[in-house]
Amino acid sequence: MQPDETPHPPAPGAPGPAPGPEPMPVAPPPRRRALIGVLSGLGVVALLAVGGAIAYFSGAFDEKGRFAAVPPPCATLEPGLPGLGAGYTTRAGNGNTCEVLLPGTSTPMMTVGYYRGATPGKVGSRLRERTEGQFRELSGLGDEGYTNGALTVFRVSNLMVGISIYPNTGTTDAQIRVFETDLASRLAG
Repeated sequence: MQPDETPHPPAPGAPGPAPGPEPMPVAPPPRRRALIGVLSGLGVVALLAVGGAIAYFSGAFDEKGRFAAVPPPCATLEPGLPGLGAGYTTRAGNGNTCEVLLPGTSTPMMTVGYYRGATPGKVGSRLRERTEGQFRELSGLGDEGYTNGALTVFRVSNLMVGISIYPNTGTTDAQIRVFETDLASRLAG
């Protein structure tokens, strides 16, 4: 019979084995390293995708509009009044509106209203929703413009402008189109 080669704890008071060097860590097998690398790469891609989605839906990639606020309604109209004829004046309306008054009276001939949205894309979508099937497109009026005769709406960047013309104003359609085009041009800057 061979002597028992299994190590036994030293007897009490007997010196123990001499301390040896720490065992060296063993590298994981190559397949495990490859798997860890692939999973790490997928994790980074997933984090980037989630971060990109959050940025997209929070509007980080939206085109910023030119208008941080609605411009002063009447002040934007006054330079174009001579195109309508002599003696037209303005009067502040409710909210972001201004009325253009017939010469020598307090009778409005048109009301101009302004709406500012966060981005040109959002304002453009809203404009198309409100005019679909009821208005015809007007080329050359702001970034996009529409009319149904008595009402014209157009967009310049993130600003929507609505112009409501009252009947029997004594102005011609040509004068009103010149006024609208001039206003859109000045807003576009």
